[in-house]
Amino acid sequence: MQKRISVIERTRKTASNILSASLSNVRGKTEKEIRDRILEETAKHAELFPTGWYDPPPGGIAVLFDNVPYKRLQFDTLRKEEAWPAESRCESESVGIVYLSPVDKATGMFGDTGLTLYSGQDENIRQHLKTCLQLVLGVAEKAEVGMRFNDLYAFAMDHFRAEGQKMIGWMTTTHDPLKINLGHTVPGSYDDGTVLGVTFEDTKEAIRSRRVYINQEEAFMIPPTCAFTVEARLTDLEAKLPNAFFHVIVTFTDGRKRVLTDFDTVFRTAGMDYML
Repeated sequence: MQKRISVIERTRKTASNILSASLSNVRGKTEKEIRDRILEETAKHAELFPTGWYDPPPGGIAVLFDNVPYKRLQFDTLRKEEAWPAESRCESESVGIVYLSPVDKATGMFGDTGLTLYSGQDENIRQHLKTCLQLVLGVAEKAEVGMRFNDLYAFAMDHFRAEGQKMIGWMTTTHDPLKINLGHTVPGSYDDGTVLGVTFEDTKEAIRSRRVYINQEEAFMIPPTCAFTVEARLTDLEAKLPNAFFHVIVTFTDGRKRVLTDFDTVFRTAGMDYML
């Protein structure tokens, strides 16, 4: 299990490097053009499958940009075609969401990353993004070995609400009937099972179907060695600001905890030094 955790940590770092390389000079580029850059950068890493596991959207990549009133960011699920990368462009005051879901070929472990992008000058939006990132990190820091997922979820909802935020769904799955969750496990990171299939389609299906979700009912207890995501999509209670998304991975190795962010190089490349 320890080796698999190391692969997750490495793949997450690689994903952030891919994203950073793909976001250089994107002003005026379309969502599709940015998506294609991400695919090109991913192809440079022979240890990864050429596309991500969270598919659709095609390639396991989400790229969405919009200006006021940010309708492109008000999707109910990335699975639907209207939320796939299209012709909307990254402009000076655009707010965007990018997400990719790379998978290690040798183990089937993934290292997803994703975040909200904004390089504009609106101080309210800047502060909103800072707040949302800190709220997500606060939940990740709260997690500990032996804690139940439903208790972590309850803490998160109170934590968000206390800062004037609430969580909204961003994925739809038949395997989570509650439809809204805080994140999910990395299958294979906490048991002896494997997610690797004969084909990549088999591997993607195993990841999709074996995830355990952090929701209000799930009593899964965090074991000493495991990995799971915390990927809340937040909006202010009055819904006056664009919703914000930050994806982190929490790993435990024999009880030793790490919170994987690796956002700093992405922030610098994306013109978001205010987040540092």
